[in-house]
Amino acid sequence: MPFLKEAIFEKRLLDLEKKGYVRIDESGVFLLKEQSETSYFKSPDWKGFSMQDLPHHFFNHLLLAVQVVSNKHHKKSQYLPIVRNKEAQIWVKRWFSKWQNDAHLAEKLFLELNQWLESPSILYQDVYVGRFSGGDRVGETALQICERLQISIWDGYFEWLRGLHVLHLRSNEFPLLQELMISKVALLTKSGFATYDLFQKGHSLEQIVNIRQLKKSTIEDHFVEIQATFQELAVPFRPNEEVLLKLKEKSFLSLKEMKEFMPDLSYFELRLAAVSGVEI
Repeated sequence: MPFLKEAIFEKRLLDLEKKGYVRIDESGVFLLKEQSETSYFKSPDWKGFSMQDLPHHFFNHLLLAVQVVSNKHHKKSQYLPIVRNKEAQIWVKRWFSKWQNDAHLAEKLFLELNQWLESPSILYQDVYVGRFSGGDRVGETALQICERLQISIWDGYFEWLRGLHVLHLRSNEFPLLQELMISKVALLTKSGFATYDLFQKGHSLEQIVNIRQLKKSTIEDHFVEIQATFQELAVPFRPNEEVLLKLKEKSFLSLKEMKEFMPDLSYFELRLAAVSGVEI
């Protein structure tokens, strides 16, 4: 995943190993204990893998947009941005420049937020509204909200995330909020995007290796990243639908098990299958 840092990923794996859930050796990571799947991931609205960080970027934009619009309404011109991320600030500044002369902007934003948050799929409105700042109000932290609602931080987080997934899936119903959403292309790493751009221009994997003067394995990593981000896209060497269906009929604990089941496929092809919906 482009936004998952290697050090954090390795720490999480070591934590799981200490608790006896996985075994790690030179061959890979092996699941030792089957865990019951949380109800969050059974919802048809849950698109965690393909969504990646889209909801997180959007919510940063939303926090800033609410603050800017609210402070304009309250005629408050000096304040500290609730989100310190410079890219998010620049994004919302550009967005607001388009709308700043619209006298009904606050009302339009309120109506769309109300339509979204009043939908049956939203269990806790406060995990969103409680974070908003504007005027004399300073938003609470996620932890403060969960403590007030008397729910665990993880229950609060997954409800927050699921609601954002619902919003993204229904984005056409919310034209103003949709403007605060980023495209999936923005989720790619800088190097991954360079490979994606060449692929979109019609270059093959081998041509991209030559053009970019990188190892073939590095370009393969990029295509796995691209496939994970754009699951509807058929990248080079992605197994055909018949093979994918056969793989999806089984559940695998590792790429090694997939290789034993489909020995004719390369590890690159198996990795592409794994990010195309095959359970592993």
